[in-house]
Amino acid sequence: LAMEELNKNRLFIDASMKSLTVVISSRGQTFEGFDDQPKETLEQMFPLIMSLCEKAGIKYKDLDEIYATTGPGSTTGIRMALTQARVFFALKHEADLYGAPTLEVLFRASKLKNGLAILSDRHNTLFYALYKDGQKISDGHADKLEDINGFSNETIIYASIDEGAKAIAQGHESISLSLAESLQVREAYKKYTPDDVQDLVPLYTEKI
Repeated sequence: LAMEELNKNRLFIDASMKSLTVVISSRGQTFEGFDDQPKETLEQMFPLIMSLCEKAGIKYKDLDEIYATTGPGSTTGIRMALTQARVFFALKHEADLYGAPTLEVLFRASKLKNGLAILSDRHNTLFYALYKDGQKISDGHADKLEDINGFSNETIIYASIDEGAKAIAQGHESISLSLAESLQVREAYKKYTPDDVQDLVPLYTEKI
């Protein structure tokens, strides 16, 4: 089973922040790709995936599992990433499809019990999820940390590529994580089947 797990070809996609992050893991190796031109996400996503497949020595149809984040964040980017995942799933029914909130992925990657996971999107909106004893107790968006109900100086968790979140975390106890590595923390994800794939949708918070 361990060897079978190692031999799986996995695709991870996140487009909730200002840049697009794509990771392919194959045969124990990891290949990462980024595009930091938000307006190019639609044009660049598939070529980026294809170039990583080529580096990994596999074809697009060889992918076995797809992991996509559901946000919150850039709604257009997230929709495109989920569409990519759902289209592949429709083309290859034997593939496995997984989804997870981006902030959940960051929190699980941190290995902390208590923490405030944050991200900023393409409009510099601050999104957050507050965790205590390993459970999410609140989430949403705020103008600044002081506006987050229940926040009492828990460690702030953010992706190192997220300059907006980095600026917000200044002066607070915080850890920055590699988003590419965080995306591969598979226990953060929920598996979707053909019966409930319609539920894999962007995680929209209330309208700003």
